[in-house]
Amino acid sequence: MPRLNVVHITEQLKTGGQEQVIAMIAAGLDQREFSVKVCVFKAGGEIFECLRQSHISVETLGLRSDRDIPGLLRFARRLKADNIQVIHTHGHTADTLGRIAAWLAGVPVIITHMHNTYRSHAARQLIKDRLLSRITDRIICCSQAVARAAVEKGKIPPGKIQVVYNGIDDKKFSPGQDSPKHSPDFIVGCVASLQPHKGQRYLLEAVSLLSGYAPNIRVVFAGEGPLRNELEAAAGQLGIADRVEFKGMLGDIPGFLRQCDVVVLPSAGAEGLPLSLLEAMSCGKPVVASDTGGIPEIIEPGVTGMLVPARDGRALAEALRGLRETPLKSAEIGRQARRAVEQRFSLSSMLIQIETLYRTIYENKAKRSL
Repeated sequence: MPRLNVVHITEQLKTGGQEQVIAMIAAGLDQREFSVKVCVFKAGGEIFECLRQSHISVETLGLRSDRDIPGLLRFARRLKADNIQVIHTHGHTADTLGRIAAWLAGVPVIITHMHNTYRSHAARQLIKDRLLSRITDRIICCSQAVARAAVEKGKIPPGKIQVVYNGIDDKKFSPGQDSPKHSPDFIVGCVASLQPHKGQRYLLEAVSLLSGYAPNIRVVFAGEGPLRNELEAAAGQLGIADRVEFKGMLGDIPGFLRQCDVVVLPSAGAEGLPLSLLEAMSCGKPVVASDTGGIPEIIEPGVTGMLVPARDGRALAEALRGLRETPLKSAEIGRQARRAVEQRFSLSSMLIQIETLYRTIYENKAKRSL
C-alpha cells in the first residue's frame, strides 16, 4: 500500500477542543501509512508550538480570507506539486478555501470535519457548505447531534456524513491512584474557556444556592477568556468570592482533574462533543453537564454522570447536592464514566476510524480510475 500524504487545514492552533482534536489526529496517525502536515492561516498558539516541538510538520499559509484568490491558487499549486492524496479541513474559512484548493489541485480525497452544530452559522456559510459538499467525499461529524444539524439545517446529503466520536488518551487521563486529593473541601472543577456559551455563571449561581448548606464547597475554573472579569465580579456580587478560584490556563489538566470531587460543564449553548467532559470521565470523576448538543451522547443519566437543563442554576445545584450527599454513588458513577470512555471514546478508536476512512476512500477512487 502506498504511504498517503495527508494535509490538515485550519485557521489557527490556539487552545480549544477543535485544535486539540487536530493535534491528536496529526500526532496519532500511523506514520508508516501516512505522512502528515498541518497548515494554518495564522502562526502561533499553544497547540501550534506543541506540534512543532513534537516534530510534526506545521506550515503557515498566510491566507488573509476566503476571498484571497491569489493565495488560494498558490496553495492549490503547492498541493499538486507535493502530491497530496488527502485534505482534511477544520473550521469555516479552512473548509471553504481548503476544499476549493484541493478540488483545483485534483486531490483524490477531500474530507471536512464538523466540530460544532450549525446553530451560529450565517446563511452565507450554509450556502457555501451546501455547494462545497458536492466536491467533498465525506463530512466527519463529532456527534449525532452535529450530524443531525448538518442534515436538517445545513441540508447536507446524509450519505456524505460519517459520525466519528472524539477520543482521548485514556492513559494520560487516568484516575491516578497515586495522586491523593490534597484539599478537605468539596471541589467542583470546570475546564472550559471563559465565554458566554460555556455557561460558567450558572455554576456560580448553583454554588451560591448551596453555600449555606455546604460550607466546604468550592469551585475552581481552569481556562481563560473574555468573561473572566465579569465572572469574578459576579462571584463577588453573589457573596461567594472566597469560594471561587480562577486558575487560568493550566499545563497539567489530568493533575487538576484528579483533585476535583466533581467536574461540571454548564454549557449555555450547543456543544459538539466536549473533550473536557471525556477527560474528566476518563479520570474517574462524576460529571454534571447541560443537556444540550452532543453531551447526552456521552452521559447516561445517573450511571456515567448527571444531565441538567441548560441555563438552570437551581437544577445544577440539586445535582451537585445529590453527588455530595452520596459519596459511594458518586464514586460508582466515576468508575462507570471511566469504563464508558474506554469502551466508546478512546483515542485509538477515533484514529482507527479516521485511518480507515482515508484509506477506503482513496483505494476506491484508485480502483475506479483504472
